[in-house]
Amino acid sequence: MTKRLKVSGSQQPKATAWLLGFAAHMATDMTIHPVIESTALNLACPRMKDIDPTYTTQLNSPESPMDYAVIYERARRNVLAVWKGLDDALVQGRSNALDALEDWNLDTGRSVQTEKLVFWLGAARFGGAGFRSAKRLHQLTTATS
Repeated sequence: MTKRLKVSGSQQPKATAWLLGFAAHMATDMTIHPVIESTALNLACPRMKDIDPTYTTQLNSPESPMDYAVIYERARRNVLAVWKGLDDALVQGRSNALDALEDWNLDTGRSVQTEKLVFWLGAARFGGAGFRSAKRLHQLTTATS
């Protein structure tokens, strides 16, 4: 469960004060930070209601057309599952999760053995998806500790 930080009184963030201080500091360097420049040009992120739904609905995926929100949530769950497995293996010493990893091309996201997209093999199962660099990271970590 994620704990939420409660902020009150003088601890409340002062975004405007921070931004003004940041802009003043950047002005002394004679450079403008890209975020400030984009904001000045009114290039900030659009509001949800202003986004053309053809860019966020029924997007092609390896399974079938899906909405962006569904694809994003699936990717988020899969990434969390892999990092949880890495945590179990590296921090808690449960190397069985790492031992079950297959080789995976980090550039393409495909399994070296099957050429299938690793994160599209159903729900992320740490033992069923993996990459060689995780095994190497485990070897380096255990060799130096």
